[in-house]
Amino acid sequence: MLFKFILGSCWGSFLAFLGESLIHKKMEFIRRSCCDSCQTVLKWFELIPLLSYFLLQGRCFYCQNKIKKTYFIIELVTASLFTLVNKNTINDLFLFMLLSVLILIAYIDWLTFIIPDSLLIKRPILYLFHVFCALEFNIKETTFKNCALDHHNYADIKKMWDV
Repeated sequence: MLFKFILGSCWGSFLAFLGESLIHKKMEFIRRSCCDSCQTVLKWFELIPLLSYFLLQGRCFYCQNKIKKTYFIIELVTASLFTLVNKNTINDLFLFMLLSVLILIAYIDWLTFIIPDSLLIKRPILYLFHVFCALEFNIKETTFKNCALDHHNYADIKKMWDV
């Protein structure tokens, strides 16, 4: 559980970087992380998710400008959500991917009030997510009867679920 929390916070840090890169249209994966204000390259101990925010008291070590709280929040939310998925199955990987996309969409939407078209989840992906969750968490039949899927009828869905 602690491993998933640490992994989730590291992944949340990457999602925050990815969100900022998508917002500013700069995809620079090769460069090192730096302060948003003074552009000083950060040392390894300043890059520890969540912990470095507390150790540095929410400020840059060099220029003393405040670090965006959104970085801390997205790391904490991602770590918490990844910890909640506590089974070790193949569906966890799918759920982690879906959570990552949803967190990234929420983060970019929160900062800009815009959702990039490249991150929109199409109906088939949501449909697959619903089927995987039904298989993993044993959702009752009535859920499928009530779900809004335009081009599938209940009998087809039930056949796939009964496998």
